[in-house]
Amino acid sequence: MRSALPSVQSLVRGLRMISVVLLLCTTGPVLAQVTFTTDTHIPTDDDQYDNQDLVVDGCTVTIDGAHAFASLELTNAGVLTHSGNTSEQVNTMSLTIAGDLTVPADCAINVNGRGYTSNNGPGAGPSAYYSAGAGHGGYGGNSSYLSLGGPACGDVLAPTTLGSGGGNGGAGGGAIMLDVAGTCAIDGIVSANGNTGSSHGGGGAGGSVYIIAGVLSGSGGITANGGDVSNANSGSGAGGRIAVVFGVSEFSGNMVVRCGNNGDHRGAAGTIYTRRSDESVGHVLVDNAGISGAWTPLTSPEEFALTIRNGAIAYPDEPLTLAELTVGANGRLTHRSAVEAGTEVHVVGDASVAVDGSIDVSGLGHGASSGPGAGSADYYSAGAGHGGYGAGSSYITFGGPAYGDVLAPTALGSGGGSGGAGGGAIRLTVGSTLNVEGQILANGATAGGHGGGGSGGSIYITADAITGAGTISAVGGNVSNANAGCGAGGRIAIEYGSYNFAGSTTARGGSNGEHRGAAGTIYLKPDADDVGHVSVDNNGINGAWTPLTTPRGFRPHRAEQRYRVSR
Repeated sequence: MRSALPSVQSLVRGLRMISVVLLLCTTGPVLAQVTFTTDTHIPTDDDQYDNQDLVVDGCTVTIDGAHAFASLELTNAGVLTHSGNTSEQVNTMSLTIAGDLTVPADCAINVNGRGYTSNNGPGAGPSAYYSAGAGHGGYGGNSSYLSLGGPACGDVLAPTTLGSGGGNGGAGGGAIMLDVAGTCAIDGIVSANGNTGSSHGGGGAGGSVYIIAGVLSGSGGITANGGDVSNANSGSGAGGRIAVVFGVSEFSGNMVVRCGNNGDHRGAAGTIYTRRSDESVGHVLVDNAGISGAWTPLTSPEEFALTIRNGAIAYPDEPLTLAELTVGANGRLTHRSAVEAGTEVHVVGDASVAVDGSIDVSGLGHGASSGPGAGSADYYSAGAGHGGYGAGSSYITFGGPAYGDVLAPTALGSGGGSGGAGGGAIRLTVGSTLNVEGQILANGATAGGHGGGGSGGSIYITADAITGAGTISAVGGNVSNANAGCGAGGRIAIEYGSYNFAGSTTARGGSNGEHRGAAGTIYLKPDADDVGHVSVDNNGINGAWTPLTTPRGFRPHRAEQRYRVSR
């Protein structure tokens, strides 16, 4: 007689089946790897591949909008991109990856020319017979017909803006956002470059690349370059913006945001922001790859270290507060023309100006015949005054009058009569050491024709220590015609804890022609002393007069200069 109890084998089989069912119920479905071998489009609203491991094998996969994947691997010349854009349609790529992202040397994430089309976008290049380049990280290049390219736009710290289109020209670069929890290995290329402007069109601006990674590795390239031009009279596009935030960086490749590099009218460098995730302060690099182009405006929504180099020209769009400042070789920090606030920069740590680097606002003060010390205009015009009187001319007895503050100068230099613009104004506060091996300049501009020279501007520095062997000057402008009047020197004031500067500090008047400007003033004050020292030195030039007042006590010094005391 058979037993009614099930066999041991049946019980085991039943328990195994129950275990499998329980496992499936508790862990959910197991997702397989998805491998693309033919070109595929994943639209914004298509989530069928989300949370899976993706492989792009020898084809192009176009991904629009925000998606989340377990991992993503490109192989065999695989390419990732997003759809192009128009003024009505905006496509970007925003990927969150729970594991690793791998871009081998023969692969690319490429959204070149996938930004705004011609004449579109917030930094669109203006149009004319020869059109201007688009702006993004900086201004687009102007053209033979236009004085300015497209304006700067976008976010330095977290860029997501598409590159704008050049005037009647190339499309801008697209926008890539990658949030990789594991390793982001870039041995290939991640690029968001602007397109070349065809015919007489301007170049498109570089787009945006924003990467957050647990580990950043590889030896490839990350670029958001501006587009070139087909005609040298048109303007090239500006560089875009790159931001990379990482836990650990083992990346040995290049990051580049230069402007389009051909033609006669080149755009500005874009910006590169890098920060380690456990640090509160990142670093901004403005580097135009050795190309002399347009200007890159800067703001400091948070404190960061700043480096300007290799042909880049940057200016504060508002007063900047920086952790550190480095103006490297062939880099320039400046301000826009006739901006009353001048260049105002507060540096918490160290600041340095390298050999062949400069903080230079020469000729960026008041324009011709304008400003409180403006030179009078006539057939032969007079020079502008500031620290002293501008020179008269063969037709005019007196040049422009003196004005401004001896101890804390912040005024712009004035323009010569029908002549050169005055020097701008620099206010630099450095919490630690300021090392000047290059130049800090606020010189007046030389006048053309029969015009008078512009006066020197203002340089006001406060630093814990000053070192170096460079040049600090606020010199008056010269003249092209010996019968016109040169500009006066400007004003320099330096307050310091320790002073080991071995370079030259000069505020002399313009020195050529028959009518030479007066010396300006140089005020040096140690923090430990109640009284500073004023120098009036015209470098041996017999020029106009320098009036003096004593808003508080100082030690005057005469060095080959006529001066008078005003009460």
